[in-house]
Amino acid sequence: MCNQNKKKIGVLIPARYNSKRLPRKPLLKINGEALVIKTFKKISQVVDVDDIYVVSDNKKVLNELKNLSKNLIYEKKNCLNGTERCSYAIKKIKKEYEYFLITSCDMPFLNIDVLQYLIRKIKDSKNYYDSFTVHTLIRNVNILKSRSVAKVVLNLSNEILYFSRSPIQFLNIKKTRFEKIIKKNMFYSHHGLVAIKKNILDKYKNLKNSPLQLLEDNEWLKLIEYGYKIKSFFYKKISPEINTKSDLKKYLPIFFKKNYS
Repeated sequence: MCNQNKKKIGVLIPARYNSKRLPRKPLLKINGEALVIKTFKKISQVVDVDDIYVVSDNKKVLNELKNLSKNLIYEKKNCLNGTERCSYAIKKIKKEYEYFLITSCDMPFLNIDVLQYLIRKIKDSKNYYDSFTVHTLIRNVNILKSRSVAKVVLNLSNEILYFSRSPIQFLNIKKTRFEKIIKKNMFYSHHGLVAIKKNILDKYKNLKNSPLQLLEDNEWLKLIEYGYKIKSFFYKKISPEINTKSDLKKYLPIFFKKNYS
């Protein structure tokens, strides 16, 4: 067995051009710079650019990055989600990695500390889990209610049991009491940083889409339904992704007003 601290990790940034919720999302410009570029630059503060790969179904996205990286993978297959697209793409990567860290292209606010933290935790882990990720406390009622934010339930070993777009665990209370209940630190959210063993990611594309994955529209649930374990680490604050027009309006009001009003 190789040294536990020598786990080699490559980063994959899936960048779908025609996102259902936010068309042409990777190329949306914020202060003159495309969303995917801002995300790439954030990650490159922590990870060597030679270990970062951008995967897209559209050459316009890859052309936007040609001055920053040579690791640009065009994958035109019609994929259900970014993980599936990455599963097809890794056959084009010649460099050897034990894990691929999949990072959404819509994280321009990504705190590099959380990225460093997750990579360090993966390398220091004595166990070779199938997958690693991070979670954080939900402190805001609107986030708890938002369908664009994934919520998680964990066991006592911080392995993820379930993802949902709904508030979980179930609460038999009136909505007006959410503000009170949320202070009890019972709810956790998940935000687009997931590392998967190379051999499992390679299998992902061949696994039949699973019932709960389709019901919740969450690609990580497929791993859980097929019996793979996802180990999660708590982090105090994880910056939000840009998933919808509502997110743009909330986090980038000037940009939204200029481009969508």
